[in-house]
Order: sequence, then C-alpha cells, then structure tokens
Amino acid sequence: MILRDESYWTRLLMKYLVEKKREWLCYKIADHFTSGIPDVTIVGARKTVWLELKVLKPGQNVYERVNKDPLQFHDMCKIEDNGNPCWYIIFMPGPDLKFGALTPGFLRHSMSRQHATSFAVYEDFKRVIELVEAPYYE
Repeated sequence: MILRDESYWTRLLMKYLVEKKREWLCYKIADHFTSGIPDVTIVGARKTVWLELKVLKPGQNVYERVNKDPLQFHDMCKIEDNGNPCWYIIFMPGPDLKFGALTPGFLRHSMSRQHATSFAVYEDFKRVIELVEAPYYE
C-alpha cells in the first residue's frame, strides 16, 4: 500500500485552494519551529479559519493521532474557545484522498468519554471550502 504523508496532502490542499479561491489568503505556517501552531490558516469568507492536518497510519485511530501532540491539541482548543473556527483534517492511510473534518471541541468531548466515534469521510477538497464558507458550530 502506498502511504502519503502530511506534506503531500498539504501541498495538494494548498494548490487546490489557490486554484479555486484566488480571493482567499491561504498560508501554510507549520514547520519544525512552530510547534503547537496549526498547519494552515485561511482568510476568506469574512473570517479566519485554522486547519491542523494529520495523517493516520494503518490501524491508528484519530484519538491516538491527536494525543501524540498534546500541546497542539491544547492550542487548537484555545483557538476554538476564543471563537475562531478551526478544524482537524484527518487523512486516512492510503494513496487516495479520503479525510474527515473534526473540531477540537468534538474531539475534546469524544476523547473524554473514551469511545470511538464515527465521522463522515470526504474524497474531495471542496469540503474544505464548504467548511470555511459555512457558519461554524463547535
């Protein structure tokens, strides 16, 4: 099985957004010096949206992956608690584009109950545009 890493999906997402939404500002701000800060910031649709991209390894679940970066999860929750839209974009293992979009609030409540929760899986980056354009509900 071909596994794609986070940088691969980030490049594809950024390219897609630049082509489809030229009026938006889209920044990839994550590197090894910016621990805790979400990977991508989008300024569009009259708001700023923060995205943290994660790639699951085969057999890994969302909660294991998010818990590997507790500082980042803390920062994502703080961003959301201050009224700013933010999403975890969770890529499934494999060569094809498949991802889920979950808020830190959803993960915070699901993780505290310690049970697996299913979520919708998307196969097109247009879902990211919909997330930015839609009203945000935690």
